[in-house]
Amino acid sequence: MRPLKLVMSAFGPYSGKKELDFEKLGKGGLYLITGDTGAGKTTIFDAITFALYGEASGDSRDSSMLRSKYAQPSTPTEVELIFEYLSQKYIVRRNPLYYRPKARGSGLTKNDKDATLIYPDGRIITKYKNVTDAIVEIMGIDRNQFTQIAMIAQGDFQKLLFASTDERIKIFQKIFHTQNFFKLQKKLKSDFLNLEKELEKINDSIKQYISGIECDEENSLSAEFERLQEGMLTSEEICILLNKLIKQETTYSDELNLIAEKTDKELTEITKRIAKAQEQKKSENSLKAAYEALKKEQEKIIKLTSQLEECEKKQPEISKLGETILTLKTELSEYSELEQNKSDLEKSEILFDEILKKSEYLNKTISQYKENIEKQKLLLKKLGNAGEDKIRLEAQMQEIFLHEKHLFRLSKSVNEFDENQKELESVQIEYKKRLLEYEKLKADYELKYKAYLDEQAGIIAENLIENKPCPVCGSVSHPCPAQKSQNAPTKQELEICRVNAENAEKLAVSVCNKANVLMASLQDKKITILNNSEEMFCCCDIDSLKSLLKEKQSEISENLAEIKTKLSMAEKNIKEKSRLENLIPQLESECDKAMEELNELERKHILAQKDIENYKKNIDLFIQKLKFKSKSEADAEIIKLEKLKKTYESNIKEAYDRHMECSSEIEKLKGIIESHENILKDKSDIDFELEESRRLMLEAEKKVTAQKQRDIAVKITANSNILKNIELRSAEAYEVQKKWQWLKALSDTANGEISGKEKIKLETYIQMTYFDRIIAKANTRFMVMSGGQFELKRCEQSADGRSQVGLDLDVIDHYNGSVRSVKTLSGGESFKASLSLALGLSDEIQSSAGGIRLDTMFVDEGFGSLDEQSLQQAMKALMGLTEGERLVGIISHVVELKERIDLQIVVTKDGSNGSDVKITGV
Repeated sequence: MRPLKLVMSAFGPYSGKKELDFEKLGKGGLYLITGDTGAGKTTIFDAITFALYGEASGDSRDSSMLRSKYAQPSTPTEVELIFEYLSQKYIVRRNPLYYRPKARGSGLTKNDKDATLIYPDGRIITKYKNVTDAIVEIMGIDRNQFTQIAMIAQGDFQKLLFASTDERIKIFQKIFHTQNFFKLQKKLKSDFLNLEKELEKINDSIKQYISGIECDEENSLSAEFERLQEGMLTSEEICILLNKLIKQETTYSDELNLIAEKTDKELTEITKRIAKAQEQKKSENSLKAAYEALKKEQEKIIKLTSQLEECEKKQPEISKLGETILTLKTELSEYSELEQNKSDLEKSEILFDEILKKSEYLNKTISQYKENIEKQKLLLKKLGNAGEDKIRLEAQMQEIFLHEKHLFRLSKSVNEFDENQKELESVQIEYKKRLLEYEKLKADYELKYKAYLDEQAGIIAENLIENKPCPVCGSVSHPCPAQKSQNAPTKQELEICRVNAENAEKLAVSVCNKANVLMASLQDKKITILNNSEEMFCCCDIDSLKSLLKEKQSEISENLAEIKTKLSMAEKNIKEKSRLENLIPQLESECDKAMEELNELERKHILAQKDIENYKKNIDLFIQKLKFKSKSEADAEIIKLEKLKKTYESNIKEAYDRHMECSSEIEKLKGIIESHENILKDKSDIDFELEESRRLMLEAEKKVTAQKQRDIAVKITANSNILKNIELRSAEAYEVQKKWQWLKALSDTANGEISGKEKIKLETYIQMTYFDRIIAKANTRFMVMSGGQFELKRCEQSADGRSQVGLDLDVIDHYNGSVRSVKTLSGGESFKASLSLALGLSDEIQSSAGGIRLDTMFVDEGFGSLDEQSLQQAMKALMGLTEGERLVGIISHVVELKERIDLQIVVTKDGSNGSDVKITGV
């Protein structure tokens, strides 16, 4: 990339528009960027970087801070760069987001960021990010790579020179993007430690399972289990031992099951014998109680039979009540019709009254409508000419506005005439002043000129010799030689006087010309004003015109106020006319609707009257026909009869239910008696005490055996689960152990933790490759700059054997053959080393970026620490950079560089106007 032209506007310290034509510097060689401190030398590189990537070169300079503090509000902040890449010319323009004072009023106006890129074929790309992406695609490098390649900042690379391995790891990580290798190191270490924790967790789990194994002290395996608890057995031995224990416990459990079965069988037989004897004894008692209960129930059923027969005598009366109830329910619908007619009669009477009231209201409303319509029609007639009045008044106002416009222009011209006249008077005064000054300086010059000539004659006269020719007139006789003046000026003083007199004359002529121009312009304006005033007022005097303009302006203001008032009233009348034109048809329509509604009410009035007469006739007919006056009385009678019928029916049902219940109980007791008699047919005698004692003894034995069964079952289950879990966790531990071993070896290798070897991490190893290439490229310059004395060398061993190694830097001194730390170099030697390292890094970044080549480079400061010989060596190395048509710009204050480098970009401060920049030595 080669910059051809850079245009900066209100950018950084540059307040206005500044142009740098880089084509004037040629296509190769060195040039110097010099100037006042803080004037804006580095800003040139910032502007190039901003134009390309939308950011300044330094991380501390945000793009929103790039607007010049010296800029005028109307001056835009933007950068335009014309550059060449692969023989193709591109134009990029860009402006940052910034705020500037408003042109009118207070506050700030926001200018959004924007960018434009024009391709060689005329294609245009816009928008900030799109242009940045296009630049990266064209050049093949991003902003970070560009600043690292194109700008060699000495201070930054001295940090790289003196950095430790840990510090260089961080620096190279940003430059060569080796973060992924660092992440891989951390991931391997993290996975290894996680596996270690997992393995420890599995072993702890196995120990916890072992602690839960149950083995009785009297067991033959108890000695082996003591060794197990002491951790003397392997997982395989533990599983074998547990299998033996579970087998023993299972055998013992089977023996207990046989004992329990035998006890249960004997206990069942004894229980059956005891239960049979108890049942026979119980049957004897129950049989006696059953005979007594049967006797009582047989006496009770005789009474219940008599009560049932008495209740059944009410059956004919129940039937009669049912018929009466059915008849009354049949007539209920007619009672409903009677109630409906009464309700309809009441509603019709209410409707009749409402119709009468509404008719009266409508008659009154219709009269009001008619009266209001007549009133509104009279008002509308009065407002018939409202529109014509408005048109007439608007025409009058336009005429006044036109007249006012002419007056304003004439008044403005008069004011400008007054200002020009004052300016002419001021210039005339200045002219008189400059003329007097010129005349004074001219007289002084003529006086000194005469004295100077006299002095020259006196000098010649001093050297005249009688009878020898005069060098001026050739006479050999010198009767009256000239005398030297004591106050005669020198030729230099005379020249100063002459120049001052000429400058004063030029200034006086300039002021005189300005006065003539103003006078001519003033005369033209006066003629124009008088011509315009004569057309309007027949006035030919400017002073009279001024007072006349004031009177006319006051008169126009009064006329305007009066017409505005009338026009406002006319507009109100137009609105009122429009309102009435809409209102009258609306009122007439509402009046017609009211009359239609009144006619409809009259029809409803007749119908309602007929309905009332019909409802009254129907009510009279129902009253004559029905037994009760209302449905409610009929409902009450039906409820009364139904209640009586239900009472009779309920008494019959209760008597029947009691009779059936007693009969059922008698049959039940007979069955019980028969059952107990059958049980007592085969009655046998047993010894209850002996049998019960034997049963209690067997139950006690059963409980003891059952407890033993439960205990051994719990042990078998627990030990079986422990065996299963230990086998499972042991298998897991085996798999984790295998993975842990190879992952630990991999992690130790990647993190530089292999015992007995140098502590070099994977990321550091990758960076070492880059560093070796950087050092090789740096040494091609460092050997030149140091006159073959010094060469950089990467240190391959740690000082203490514990810290990280691989990126430490030493220097070989070929004068004495020693190898020492770069920190022992002097200030000038350190600068040459850091500059060489920076140039090597720049070459390596270009190489790693796909062989990208930039045809321009900037080197910032650091040359002040070099002696004459070192400076010459550094210049020789930098000249090597310019091979192949590359331009190298050196940013420096060093005087020796100004003397050595003719091509210069000079940046100067211009006080409150910001900075200025120009190219010299072209």
